Amino acid sequence: MYLAKRTEYFGTPRMDIAPLLPGEPGQPLGRVLEIGCGSGATMAWLRTQRPVTLAVGVELTEGNAAVARAAFDEVIAGSIEAPAVVDSLPTFDLILALDVLEHLVDPAAVVRRLATRLAPGGAFVVSLPHVGHYSVALPLVLKGRWTYQDEGLLDRTHLRFFDRVSAPALLTENGLTIERLEPVIDTGGLFNVVLFRSSRRLRWYTTRLLQHVLPGNMLEYRFLIRGRVPG
Repeated sequence: MYLAKRTEYFGTPRMDIAPLLPGEPGQPLGRVLEIGCGSGATMAWLRTQRPVTLAVGVELTEGNAAVARAAFDEVIAGSIEAPAVVDSLPTFDLILALDVLEHLVDPAAVVRRLATRLAPGGAFVVSLPHVGHYSVALPLVLKGRWTYQDEGLLDRTHLRFFDRVSAPALLTENGLTIERLEPVIDTGGLFNVVLFRSSRRLRWYTTRLLQHVLPGNMLEYRFLIRGRVPG
């Protein structure tokens, strides 16, 4: 199923994590591990923003791993769920897991093992999709429909699903404390209407109104979280 996905699925840089990167802008990030690194787009972008002394990636498919090696010092082709892969890793100052943990059989075990690979003061930045987003919740509640898709929140390769409680709990229950949690708002196709495209202020007020009208944080599409090892 991964081999059938579009190239963009593996090659879109995650620039939205910039506010969650540890330290001040311009400061070195040190040694960075990215699991599920795709074709290396995020690391290529990251190295234009902050100095990285060592970049290691783990990617499931050999084809993407081969492309990603241009952006990394080392890329391991294999599953991060194999204990031998984690055991072979050194320690890191920053670990990235961006929309990858939901694809794993046992993400809790992976987080727990990776937490042991954080250097003192190191940060763990994750991105997790929110299954309570209205694009999933409303069809389920109103029509009893849960339809898997090639991409998105109901990607057919997702094995786990997270909400506002279970997303941070994935870190706090496996050796990390939460420093920052940023929900990413997505209003879907609403703002494709010409009126909304022409007025930034109207989009802002409409988004705030929808957040009050729709129950349960239903505009939150994903969560960006930064954790650290306690102490």
